[in-house]
Amino acid sequence: MSQDVLRYLRPPVTEVTGREAELTMLLREHHEAKASGSARFVFIRGPRGVGKSHLVAQLAQALGGQGTPVFEGGSGRDARQTWGVFAPMLGELLTLVKRSGVPETTVARLARAVEPVRSGGQSLPAEERRLALYDGAGELFSLAGRSAPLVVWPDLDVADRASLELIRYLAAMASTPQSKVGGLFVLTFREDEALPEPLAEVVSHVSGRTLSLAGLDVDGIRAFLSRNDVAQKLLDATGGNPEALGELLERPVAAVDFFVRRVERLTEVQRATLSTLAIAPEALPVEWLASAMGAEAPRCAETLDGLLRERLVTVKVIDGRPSWRFTRESEKQAFLALVPDESRRVATLALGRVFASQGQLLAAAELLLPVAPADGAALAVRAAQALVERGALEDADALYARALAQLPGEARADVLASWGRVLGLLGDYRGAVRRLLSSVAHADEATRAAVALEAARHLTKLGRARHAKALLEVARREAKLSRDADATLAELFVNTGRAADALSLGRQALEGVELDGTALAMRQTVGKALLITGQLQDAQQLFAENAMEAEKRGDTRLLALARLNEGVAAYKRGERDRAISCWESTPTESRPLHAHAEANLGSLYAESGDFELALGHLSRALTSFSRFGSLREVAMASSNLSRLHHLLGDTERSAELSEHALRLARRLGDGYLEASALLNLGALAVDTREYPAAKRDLEFARVGFEKQGNDAWAALAAAWKARAHLYSGERAQAEQELARRCVEKGAASLQSTSLEVELTRGELLLSMGDLLGAGRAASRAREALLDKPELEGPIRTYFLMGKLRQAANDASGAQAEFQRAGRLLDELVQRVPPVRRTAFLSLPRRAEVVAAVEPELRLPRAMASLAQRHVVDNFNGIVGRSAALQRITRQLEPIGRSNATVLVRGESGTGKEVLADALHALSPRRHMPLVKVNCAAMVEELLLSELFGHEKGAFTGAIRERKGRFEMADGGTIFLDEIGDISPKAQVALLRVLQEREFERVGGSKTIKVDVRIICATNRDLEQAIAQGRFRSDLYYRLKGVMLELPSLRERPEDLQLLAQHFLERVARDRNEPVRRLSAGALALLARHSWPGNIRELENVISSASIFAEGDEIDVEAFSHVGELAALIDAPQPAANAPPAVSTVVAPVAPVAAPVVPVSADGPLDFYAMARKRDISLKDLRHEMEMQCIRRALEDAGGNISEAARLLKMKRSRLSQIVNGEVELKEVAHGDE
Repeated sequence: MSQDVLRYLRPPVTEVTGREAELTMLLREHHEAKASGSARFVFIRGPRGVGKSHLVAQLAQALGGQGTPVFEGGSGRDARQTWGVFAPMLGELLTLVKRSGVPETTVARLARAVEPVRSGGQSLPAEERRLALYDGAGELFSLAGRSAPLVVWPDLDVADRASLELIRYLAAMASTPQSKVGGLFVLTFREDEALPEPLAEVVSHVSGRTLSLAGLDVDGIRAFLSRNDVAQKLLDATGGNPEALGELLERPVAAVDFFVRRVERLTEVQRATLSTLAIAPEALPVEWLASAMGAEAPRCAETLDGLLRERLVTVKVIDGRPSWRFTRESEKQAFLALVPDESRRVATLALGRVFASQGQLLAAAELLLPVAPADGAALAVRAAQALVERGALEDADALYARALAQLPGEARADVLASWGRVLGLLGDYRGAVRRLLSSVAHADEATRAAVALEAARHLTKLGRARHAKALLEVARREAKLSRDADATLAELFVNTGRAADALSLGRQALEGVELDGTALAMRQTVGKALLITGQLQDAQQLFAENAMEAEKRGDTRLLALARLNEGVAAYKRGERDRAISCWESTPTESRPLHAHAEANLGSLYAESGDFELALGHLSRALTSFSRFGSLREVAMASSNLSRLHHLLGDTERSAELSEHALRLARRLGDGYLEASALLNLGALAVDTREYPAAKRDLEFARVGFEKQGNDAWAALAAAWKARAHLYSGERAQAEQELARRCVEKGAASLQSTSLEVELTRGELLLSMGDLLGAGRAASRAREALLDKPELEGPIRTYFLMGKLRQAANDASGAQAEFQRAGRLLDELVQRVPPVRRTAFLSLPRRAEVVAAVEPELRLPRAMASLAQRHVVDNFNGIVGRSAALQRITRQLEPIGRSNATVLVRGESGTGKEVLADALHALSPRRHMPLVKVNCAAMVEELLLSELFGHEKGAFTGAIRERKGRFEMADGGTIFLDEIGDISPKAQVALLRVLQEREFERVGGSKTIKVDVRIICATNRDLEQAIAQGRFRSDLYYRLKGVMLELPSLRERPEDLQLLAQHFLERVARDRNEPVRRLSAGALALLARHSWPGNIRELENVISSASIFAEGDEIDVEAFSHVGELAALIDAPQPAANAPPAVSTVVAPVAPVAAPVVPVSADGPLDFYAMARKRDISLKDLRHEMEMQCIRRALEDAGGNISEAARLLKMKRSRLSQIVNGEVELKEVAHGDE
């Protein structure tokens, strides 16, 4: 091997000049991952040639020099292999784990688990092989995480599907709070096309930094040109001639044209070598290249050396041997375009046969399928079978599809059957049935019967009774399959509600039969039928006998099935401890069934209020089903875990899980799972007060359940929808929902449905004044609770009865009922993990209970301690202890950690900008810029230029290129204040940025991509603006990803004293003087003011009063210079027995406010009477007043905007913006002529 080759095998990492800021950010991310002991993710995306690989190489070199373990995955651009991303790194991970002191037995076990990635050998059954692999990989990365390594998964846009599925699992596992995975994970990919589905899900759902690389800016280019290697290339191209350098810059040659000129100088042999390399799907060893070209290896190596010196090819070590490929992907594509079609076909055939001879079946199949379909299809089938053996089911699915299109009819039967089995393992039972049935047409009689039985089993799981029964009749004609067919038919009877038929068939089939595997399976089905028919003791005994027999035989799958079902029988008999024992002893070797046992344990513990255990078991069940890839089980587990998170008040996680379940259900076409997910989402929407969404989802859920014939769940959906109508003030619609036919039938069949229906009916009748009817509903709710205990049922029932007594003017009786509800809630809170108690109590139905208890008894012991822990005076600059404010602050941490768009609403001066500061400070972007823009302060063109920047000459005065605020905020956060005031054109531009995260500068054509988190704020009624056509509805729904409503100061009077003291401390710091305090009289005065300007007004008042104060205390006289308060000083004081206006307790106390109204010649204008008489909201009244005043001013000014602004004493730019947003005002205004 030449010295040139040796030098290129270990190339130095070139300096990433121009990317210093990005490298610094990556190093900081690793430092934070190491400090926190957790995993952090960075997604590096960008077009081809932008420098992703060079940046990662520089990062690896920097961290490796500090002693950090670095593990780099394989690139699909070097070698297209199954598990190609993980194959190069798992051996190194095992070595690291072994050196770190992990026992050799553990290392050996992990090596066996990940064997499919490394070589393909593993003895486990197909359905368990993948689970073992995922378990092993997860444990391996967890153990390696102790060293805080750098893990690089490169070029994922071209990675194999098996690798992407494992990355999806590992990323989800590393993102869970209890994960032990640590280190920095860097994922790189191009963004030229849509990302593969698993990668798109990782990028969307895993919290991490996104680094979007674009071309270098001017400073970066200057630094790039200063590099020695770049200078040398310019010297080679121009001979150092200044004039030639100038021509190169003034009339640059297109990169492809320059490459073509270089190729023209090559020899015929060199061009033939490049042709083969261009066609190859991956880098080639010299021996493979020589074989494909029909040349001798030494001569071929000499040719490659010459091409290496020309920098047309490069060499990498893959699987321990030097392999050759083009230096640049763009040059490979350019050369491939030059290769004649016939030459390409011949070279492709030769390469395909070489890959096949080397055992690289997948690459060989991909090469030969287009040019030699028959040979390619045969290889594809063999490759797909090998992929199944290695657990790469998704890749096998895709390869079978390609192979089938090229196979003749007689060869299709076996392939269709194999493909159907793969789809069955993936949980796509519909797809499996279609392929299996298609194979029957080309199969012999015996094979046809076996395939029919397999398809019938899948149809049984789908509940498709008629089709399954017809196929089982076919299978029963084959004598050796008849018993298996009977077992499946009995299972079908059980699944379709024909338990008696299942019992009859099962007992008949078991008479005089040896107790083999088929007989044991039939006994399991008979046991299920006994369960359904209420013969619980017989069922439990049968399952226990099966477990003993399976244990004797060493059949772990049948043992797991028997234990699972015995636990169900014990649970139904009320033997909770026995059920737990059965499920906990389900063998872990049978991973899918053990996952079902985990799910059952989770449901049992959730039902009994053992929430911590429930979360653990349900989370592990979901993780196991996800590893296996069974979509139906994943959807079911997601729905179950979603309901538990909803119960605990974690609405964000609950919604995420339900949406995931909904996507999977629709992908499977499973109506029951879809309705279940929609029911979860609808109930969530009721509790988060999103009633239109609730009514929509719950309607679809009810209809879906009715189609499935499930009246109990349909009735539950109807009850929740009735509640949504009730809370929206739509009593008639609520009545209609509760009068549906399914409600009566469903309530009679399921206790939880009966309870929800009666509680909803009671609240509805109470709201209509029918106390007698509401009392009857409450009594029926209590009766439902007698049948089966329910965690929240007693609390809600007592609370309903308290409201009934309250409506009947029985105050003491009402308070007694409320106290009972409060005590039960207190007991339930103590079962909730402490970290989750705040969210648990935040759900409206629980907050109502706490609020209804007498103030001195309001906080029982658990809730009182909780309040002391969680109510703080100053949270990231947000000052206050009021309940209204705490509802906001307790959401900030999870919202801050997310990347969601946030819309902050509230009156002027309520602290929307402070809230944006807090969200940025709590986010992973806190070390990057927070850029703020006041959208109301600029006219349309200026705003567009300010947000997106402009090119030189874009408009008069644009004398140089200028970056916009979005570019300045790249990697950080942008805060758009007064978003409700932007013009229609600006709304369109902003909508695109929200959707695509890209834009063009004003006057430019180059698309600029940014990674920025958007926080918006407004004091406008956006819903009203949408109705009036002043604000786009699609933009509104994009903005309200998360919506926070800040309370006015009037709504949080108990915070007045804290805020005043906070501003006094700030004044003292700014003026370098001692901190003053407010006198009792001053506090009382402040409490009497209505604060239309909210916190900003209070800050200004405190600042002004402190100037006139003498001594350490600020008394009432200091406010005589403040116009807003001077009139209140001499006003009558509130009655002596009135409640104090300022309180330091959590319970809010209403202030005695002096209304501030405009005064006319005849006295005060009664705006309140006007609003009541016209039946409009305060916001609508305010808007009408504004429109009328502006229109009148424009008419008086003859349409001149500047004159109208002077008459209204407002800024001309602000008036112009309002006029441009209102069609009726545009008709009056004509500018400033």
